[in-house]
Amino acid sequence: MPEDKQPSLKWTIITGVAVIFILLVVIYAGNIIMLVVPSLLLKQVVGFMNANAFLLLSVAFLFFAGEITGCFNFPYNIPSPLLNALGSVFAIKLLMSVFEYLNSAMNADIFSIPSRIAMLIYLFVFAGVLIFGYSSVYLKEKRRGKKKSVIK
Repeated sequence: MPEDKQPSLKWTIITGVAVIFILLVVIYAGNIIMLVVPSLLLKQVVGFMNANAFLLLSVAFLFFAGEITGCFNFPYNIPSPLLNALGSVFAIKLLMSVFEYLNSAMNADIFSIPSRIAMLIYLFVFAGVLIFGYSSVYLKEKRRGKKKSVIK
C-alpha cells in the first residue's frame, strides 16, 4: 500500500504565508485600483472584500494553522481537525455572505437561506469535517503503529 506523502512543515509554512500575503495584496491592490478606475462594479466588489476581510483572513489563517498542526505526529496533530472544522464553518459563512451580496446586488431573493437552515449547515459541516479529521488522525497513527511493530 502506498504511503501517504505529507508535505514538509517548511513547505506548509511557506505556502500558508504566501496565501495570506497574496490575499492581503489582492485586497490592497483592489483598494488602490478602485481609486484610479471609476467602476461601480469594482467599487462594489472591493467594498465586499473590505467588509469581509476579517472573515477572509480568518478562513486563511484557520486552514493554515490546521495544516501546520497536521504536519506533526500524534499528540501534536490533535488540534488539526478542530482548526480545519472551524475554517470550514468560516468558509461556509463567507459563501453565505456572497449569496447575501448577490441577493442585494440583483434585488432578488434567489439565494436566500433562512437562518435556521444556515445554522444546520454550519453544524453539519463542522461535525463532518471534525469526524473525518479525527478519523484521519486515528488511521494515520494506527498505520504508524503498524510500521513500528513491523520494524521491531
